[in-house]
Amino acid sequence: MPTTALPPGPPGRLLSGHIAEFRRFLEFLPQIFLDLLNGMVYVLALLAALWAAGVDPASLLTGSALVTAAVGLSLGAASLAFHAALQPASASLSGTSASQLRWVLLAACCAALRTLINKALVVTAVKGAEPTASLRQLAWDREVVYNDVAELCLTVVIVFGVAHVSLMIAFALPFVTLLQRSFRHAQLAGEARIDGKTGLLNAVTWQREAHTEISRAVRTSTPLAVAMMDIDHFKAVNDTYGHLAGDAVLAGISAALRGLLRDYDLVGRFGGEEFAILLPHTSVAEARDIAERLRQRLAKIITPVTDGAESAALRVTVSIGVAVLEESRRRDLNELLAAADSALYEAKQSGRNMTCLIGDAGSTA
Repeated sequence: MPTTALPPGPPGRLLSGHIAEFRRFLEFLPQIFLDLLNGMVYVLALLAALWAAGVDPASLLTGSALVTAAVGLSLGAASLAFHAALQPASASLSGTSASQLRWVLLAACCAALRTLINKALVVTAVKGAEPTASLRQLAWDREVVYNDVAELCLTVVIVFGVAHVSLMIAFALPFVTLLQRSFRHAQLAGEARIDGKTGLLNAVTWQREAHTEISRAVRTSTPLAVAMMDIDHFKAVNDTYGHLAGDAVLAGISAALRGLLRDYDLVGRFGGEEFAILLPHTSVAEARDIAERLRQRLAKIITPVTDGAESAALRVTVSIGVAVLEESRRRDLNELLAAADSALYEAKQSGRNMTCLIGDAGSTA
């Protein structure tokens, strides 16, 4: 391909010229690759226009942009796989019933491939930014899997219908809108369960789920423990470094709790600097070990804060009170919370940065 000299001009015009040359080169590539690369060309053209207008394109690389990129890459990969397997699979909508069935199955497999690639890219990005995030909640939560399956089935039905009659796309739009509204409803319902500053369960949700777990433990005669945890001298942190520093401490403690506890443990923010933890299938000795491990590990967390013009590394300690329910005695949630709160008060009165445990018979350890 002959090369031509580009006239001088602003960077945006030069980059746009390169893009035009690149598109002419792409005309010689198979259609299968255009499915993946066409979107990239339009993105480059948009970035060139923004650059010429004085807008820094890097400022647009937000979380939404990363999610959009993951969707584009996964769709491109699914398109490549579909076109590559179309002829080898002898799949066609204009052929026999068996050929049409193979076409539908191929479309479903490629839609599933898109979902898996998109999920892998998004989960990898989230885990990179937040290592303590739960993979089970991100990718394999029951609501998430149900939404993915519903989206996949609707996608195959719509593609099959539009491939036969193009006008069907107009009738498909209400169903797509309804599916997206259901996704948004599930997202809002999930957000209503979560405390905004910590990402943990809020007090109402924690108490509701804890009541269910305790009822199950009483019914099946299995051990269970409830812990109340309080950050020591948290008011001094807010007074000395400001409320933003206090929020950073809360976020750091919460992230560590998610990483240190088991998947089936319940942890929530009970109010202010106080946290509630429910430990199912946990005996007295196990509850003591878990509480001590939490206390020791949380004391090692360093939160960078600013004190005027100077930065500082802030460490905080926690006090923990634990109440244990075992087979020989039954308590409801309120009784366990009152016992754990009493143990927490004793830990603070004994000097803070301590764990105090009340066992089945009410003894303190």
